[in-house]
Amino acid sequence: RNKWDFLLFLILETLAMLVTGVITSI
Repeated sequence: RNKWDFLLFLILETLAMLVTGVITSI
């Protein structure tokens, strides 16, 4: 269960970074 929580956190973190990058480049 801990592994999945960490994985989900990692994915969310990556998504947040991508969204931030896209918003800044617009």
